[in-house]
Parts: sequence; structure tokens; C-alpha cells
Amino acid sequence: MQLSQNRDEFVTENTGEVQRSSRLLFAITHDLAQPLHAARLFSSALEGRISDPKQQQMVDNIHASLEIAEQMLTEISLLGKLDAQSLPVEIEQVKVQEVIFDVISGYSPQVQSQDNQIKYMPTKAVVQTDKVMLRRVLQRLVSNSLRFTKNGKILIGCRRFGDKLLLQVWDNGIGMDCSDEKDIFEEFIRLRNHDLYDQRCFGLGLAIVKRICSQIGAEISFRSWSGNGSVFSVHLPCQGR
Repeated sequence: MQLSQNRDEFVTENTGEVQRSSRLLFAITHDLAQPLHAARLFSSALEGRISDPKQQQMVDNIHASLEIAEQMLTEISLLGKLDAQSLPVEIEQVKVQEVIFDVISGYSPQVQSQDNQIKYMPTKAVVQTDKVMLRRVLQRLVSNSLRFTKNGKILIGCRRFGDKLLLQVWDNGIGMDCSDEKDIFEEFIRLRNHDLYDQRCFGLGLAIVKRICSQIGAEISFRSWSGNGSVFSVHLPCQGR
């Protein structure tokens, strides 16, 4: 009984600490977002008013850097909310193909700019999950593949595995070293393969994926082959084909 009570007190104390840290993180990111947004407005106001090409390039660089900073704050804020479990989770029947369509449409410009191809296998599968959360997971998995794939292919597909549906993202990019595998879902981890490094990578995407999967009752797994690509699999409760 005493051990059980001590364990419950420990869990309660640590849960409270996580929530306090998450609230502090949210407050910091919120306060930082306002001046960053204002700075972006100022830099946007300069566009078209400068005739010197070098000065215009400097303004463009400032604008791009501010945009990256805003995106990073958004990811940090989302991570904090997930840790505090303050995001609503609405479990419903979700048609997987609708989520795939949404994600592919959003990444079409980036896919084309990198001379990549992104394809999907048609599916009628229905899963019991949160649609918004599942979209966030798939977005980050596709984004991760694009970071390490140039002039290559990305394939999104589903397959049944017992009472689970495996939603998979395959790519034939540069893959990763086995030494990276144990840390891949940790915060602020950037893989050692720098060939295709994207400055917009904050090392948060896969950490967010892991936390979302935990909250919606899914699991995430992966396999990678250095120089030959990777596959990430989201294990979801399946309701149909």
C-alpha cells in the first residue's frame, strides 16, 4: 500500500511539473511570437520599395529568417501542449485516403521543386483516430522524407497487420546511420547525414510524431538503410478496408 501511494504521489508530482513547464513554454513562445510577427510585417513593407538588388536580397533574407523563427516557435508551442496533454483529442472514424490527399496537396510545390515524386496506394481503409492529429503525423513524416530525398520517390501506402492498419511513408533517400536510430524521436535531434540538410529543420518533427501517436493510441516504428532510404509506419486501430 505504501509503495502504491508513493508511486501515485510521484506520478502526480511529475505530471504537475510537466504541466507547469508546458505553461511556461507556451507563455514564452506566445510573447516571442508577437515581436517576430511585427518584424515580418516591417520587412514585408520594404518589399517593392527598394531598387538596389543587393539591398532587396538582404530584405528577402531577413523575411525568410523571421519566417523560420516563427515556424520554430509554432513547433515548440505544439510540443509543449502535447506534453501537457492540453490539446483536445476527438476519436472518430477517419477515411485514411482523405488525410493522404490533404497532405500530398500541401506538399506538391516542395515535391516539384526538389524534383521528387510522391505517390500513394489507393485505400478504402477507415481507422478510429483523431483526424487532425493523424494529419499532423503524416505531414511531419512526409516532411522528414523530403529533407533526405532529392530526385527520388516517396510512397504513402497502407496495409493490414492483424487488427491494425499500418500507414507507411517510404522514401529512397539517403537514409540514416544505425548510430542515429536510438535518438531519432528525441527533441532537437538532427541526423548526421548533412548532405540534404534543410535550415527549416528544428529537430522537433519526429518528437512531435511520437507524442501524438502516444495520445491517439497509435504506435510509430521505422526502418532505415544508410544510402537506400527509410520507412516509417504508424500502427492504427483499423475499422475496415
